[in-house]
Amino acid sequence: MNIDGASKGNPGNAGGGGTIRDHLGKWIKVFSANFGSCTSVNVELLELLKGFQIARAEGIGHLLIQMDSQLVINKLKEPVGTYQVYGNTIKKCHLLIMDPKWTVEISHCFRESNKATDCLANRGVVQSTPLILYSNPPPFLIPTLSEDLSGVAWPRWING
Repeated sequence: MNIDGASKGNPGNAGGGGTIRDHLGKWIKVFSANFGSCTSVNVELLELLKGFQIARAEGIGHLLIQMDSQLVINKLKEPVGTYQVYGNTIKKCHLLIMDPKWTVEISHCFRESNKATDCLANRGVVQSTPLILYSNPPPFLIPTLSEDLSGVAWPRWING
């Protein structure tokens, strides 16, 4: 599962997007969600929860998650403090990660390799419904997926 969140203004209008594929790359679910107004960290966490819910409903037993927010990944590795910002959402994520009914792995990916979910997250920002589920990639996502399949390279600038 790849997920991404977008917040326009931080805090601002926020949406998330995700893709779930099987081990062969076959599409299981594609989704975009509108989360109203929140921060970029909060929308990443909310999108992760939404992805967990969708994956669970699909009966997935082993979930490999890739996301481009290293900050959120780090927050998920730490214990939750009593008055921690986003603490309740992180606790819900911890419970789902540790649930013995499945195995969950979370890893970081660079933004350049997460373009499809970025497109879905930006769609989530402007959509009027809280959640849209697709069985296959929607038409607006096809150009991004075509670039990926054709091997378009996206440079990553590194300050040095």
